[in-house]
Amino acid sequence: MSAEKKLAARAAIEYVHDGMILGLGTGTTADYALQFLGERVRQGLNVQGIPTSETTRQLALREQIPLTDFSRSSRIDLCIDGADEINDNLDMIKGGGGALLREKIVASCSDFYIIIADSSKQVNQLGTFPLPVEVVSFGWKVVFDQLEELKYSPVLRLQGESPFLTDEDDHYPEHRHFALSDGTYKIFTDFQFFKKRMKRPVFWGTTFSIEYPLETSDYGFYPSTVYDLSVMALSGPIKIKTKNLKLSSIGLSVSVKHTTEAEWDKIPAPNSKSTTYIPGLSVLFMSKIGTFGINIQKPFMDNLATNDGGVEQDADIWQFSISYRRVLDRLIDALYW
Repeated sequence: MSAEKKLAARAAIEYVHDGMILGLGTGTTADYALQFLGERVRQGLNVQGIPTSETTRQLALREQIPLTDFSRSSRIDLCIDGADEINDNLDMIKGGGGALLREKIVASCSDFYIIIADSSKQVNQLGTFPLPVEVVSFGWKVVFDQLEELKYSPVLRLQGESPFLTDEDDHYPEHRHFALSDGTYKIFTDFQFFKKRMKRPVFWGTTFSIEYPLETSDYGFYPSTVYDLSVMALSGPIKIKTKNLKLSSIGLSVSVKHTTEAEWDKIPAPNSKSTTYIPGLSVLFMSKIGTFGINIQKPFMDNLATNDGGVEQDADIWQFSISYRRVLDRLIDALYW
């Protein structure tokens, strides 16, 4: 029957056109459609797919088919999927592959829906293949009892000796969020230029850094590339003083930080792309006991760059820092050898 499946799958792919968002079905026949779709993608076809199962996602990645999700596209142009049974009236049973919930969501969002199958799926009466009912583990017994009350004969599907788990029930590979590290090796490049002058501003400079990931982490996470540009200037002495304090200088700064889109298993991570602008003002005071500094910064986020999936980002914060500096008037012999 594999020849029939291939013929059906290849015929379905003829309905795919450049620029489409596709629903990618699950099952042996749908797998053939993915293989033929992958061939066309490698020949230059520009499409994106939303997979209906983890198995389909893995196959699509192997076939180099670009993937997306509902945070980026709420409509699907065409979905291609398989079936477990089809009768003469074109009624069918689906969901035997354990992806019923996702398949129904994708189908409901699709403008066009193509079911591909071989002759082995054709039956006179539905029911030889058990009708799948997908439930979450938390409430499976409640649904089971309710089906029995309706005079049905439900059977808990097993995988070996354990209940069969779908992709929606703890079937994902483990993934983590990272704090101090993204779990990858990176290249960090930093350029600095500063100049001291005899007139105002007496000191100015700029820094530019790039943080570039070299690999994908063991959990499938590819971090953003980070670009950070800062410009700063410091004035000369200012003739404002009180009995105990003297205003030494005023500093101005602005930083622009841009992070590119991160990915989980080659799927763009929502809200990972951002641009942040951080202007700052600093004031230095001199006293008999040392120099005091006050720094104020207010970040602003560019929502045009960060508004992924309809989630608005902003940085409604102010940053304050206070510093104290004093030059020691004696040498520490241990530091000089």
